[in-house]
Amino acid sequence: AFGASHAPIPAEEFDQSQLLAAEKESLGLFISAHPLKELGPALRKKVDCAIGEIAARKDQDWVTIGGIVQQFKKIKTKKGDMMAFATVSDLEESVELVVFGSVLETAEQALAVDTVVLVRGKVDHKDANKSVVLAQQVERFEPRPEEVAKAREEAAKPPPPPAPLRLCVDATALPATALADLKDLLAGSPGEAE
Repeated sequence: AFGASHAPIPAEEFDQSQLLAAEKESLGLFISAHPLKELGPALRKKVDCAIGEIAARKDQDWVTIGGIVQQFKKIKTKKGDMMAFATVSDLEESVELVVFGSVLETAEQALAVDTVVLVRGKVDHKDANKSVVLAQQVERFEPRPEEVAKAREEAAKPPPPPAPLRLCVDATALPATALADLKDLLAGSPGEAE
């Protein structure tokens, strides 16, 4: 009314990925959802180590981790080679990736901020307080919609009950009190099996 103009308001709803990209660009954070919430179950099927478990792995162990790139920084070494540091998070924990020259050439595009990635690399315990992953292979995680749906369905199912526990004890080799204690223990935690 006062001569103000604005971009036309689209008649159709943005799809989820467009909406999240627009939120991040304009506000600096995701509001309606988080890319990993949707992809998390499918991503977990591809990894063999949660980021929170890296510190417990042995030095130089190979791991496949997954998460969203939060930061990326490229630097030149004293020798003049390029290398990069990236922070990857799986919503619970984050870890620093160290990416050297030859890997960096193929990995740099995948390591864009807010991209969900799969990373294969080696654990490096730099010191008692910090563990990093030396990346050997980085790729964007772009599963097909049916993979995402199937993984979400499987994640929603209750886990199967544990197999029944069978104890075989020699009553002649145990004091009578041991059998009474065992009976009390099993009666107090009956479980679902006979």
